[in-house]
Amino acid sequence: MAATRLRHRSALVLSLAIGFALVLPGAALAGAFTLDGAGGPGGRTTHRLGPGVSSVKYQRKPNVFYYDATGGNLRWGQKMSGVWSFATIDGAGGAGGRIDANVGEDQAASSRAGVLHVFYFDRTHGDLRHGWYDGSAWRFETLDGSGGGGGRLNANVGLEASATTFGGSLHVVYANIAGDVRHAVYDGSTWSFETLDGAGGGGGRVNASVGWNTAAIVFGNALHVFYFLQDPSCDPVCHLFGSIREATFDGSAWAFSSIRDINCCYVDQSLAPAVVSNTNVYLFFENFGLTSQNLRALRWDGSSWVNQGCVGEPFVQDDIVGADASAAVILGQPHVTYYDTFSSTLGGTAGVAHTFFNGTTWRTSLVGIDAGAPTASMKSGGVLKVFVGDAAISGGGAAAHDLVLATPANTGTPQPADTSCA
Repeated sequence: MAATRLRHRSALVLSLAIGFALVLPGAALAGAFTLDGAGGPGGRTTHRLGPGVSSVKYQRKPNVFYYDATGGNLRWGQKMSGVWSFATIDGAGGAGGRIDANVGEDQAASSRAGVLHVFYFDRTHGDLRHGWYDGSAWRFETLDGSGGGGGRLNANVGLEASATTFGGSLHVVYANIAGDVRHAVYDGSTWSFETLDGAGGGGGRVNASVGWNTAAIVFGNALHVFYFLQDPSCDPVCHLFGSIREATFDGSAWAFSSIRDINCCYVDQSLAPAVVSNTNVYLFFENFGLTSQNLRALRWDGSSWVNQGCVGEPFVQDDIVGADASAAVILGQPHVTYYDTFSSTLGGTAGVAHTFFNGTTWRTSLVGIDAGAPTASMKSGGVLKVFVGDAAISGGGAAAHDLVLATPANTGTPQPADTSCA
């Protein structure tokens, strides 16, 4: 599994035969502008930024964390009094527990008890790093991967992280590259660690390769963790067939189940939840076929996960759709933003696309960004904000690799979900 943990999409052979000409309008765009990567004031850089991004509200202000691929550092952006400022906070050495190493990939941010937390991968040492900010200063530590007490491992851990709070504690889930999902909990005074799934055990756990992505959310008075499993009986090179796993913690015990079979299992394969209510939860994910790659959805109706099919556009055999997805809920509507490499419904045009459900149908449009990974979405000022790493704004000339902020408009062409996309 370690050899496969690369950001790649080229291992899957996809046919690009041009099909249906259901062309959507170009940019349904309320705004898209470069936050960082083009240089300028406020601590900005000209480095290549992304692809992964994580965003969170802290003290009611948007904060964004992202990888400086040129310098191998963790970057931080914060909007205060309407002005963005940026800084390198780890990877270049310094005080407060900082290290000089290649850090900053696969960020996961959350806040607890007035403290902002960010978790990210240390590629140099194969560890999970942790930074926390009390409103005045940052401090840093290696959280897992270098051994120690409390259930820590001496192993290559920290990719595919996600984080949230539940029951007053901070929960972080992430991959052990050996093929397990790890879980760390902070109760306000002590960290504890465990292998959540992949190494066997009770409660529905499996002994298999898991952790190809993770997503941690709270609904129905429980913590839910989603992740991919590769079918252990399948070819370890092609990674054909697998499933979406769900781990549920009610405050006292974990329960595990597989909720959806999938065709392929790849690192960074999209897995993006959106909680509308306790009985209306969407889980967006990529699925692969021999000639297509689509964005699909499941919906929790309070008792079971129901297949919604392909969302955003019809199921077409030449589509390559759904990479790097992120989701959010705006005014009770689920929104998902993703990268569309090629789609006949977009006239063969690549770009970042946005889809939302208005209660009647899904509506889909491009957002004015030719390339990029829209891996972080949030509600800010009552509207959707999408942070896109490794991005190039449409019409910007030469290819860029910037951090871009987009505000997709609530418009677009109706594209009913295709439930034949099983």
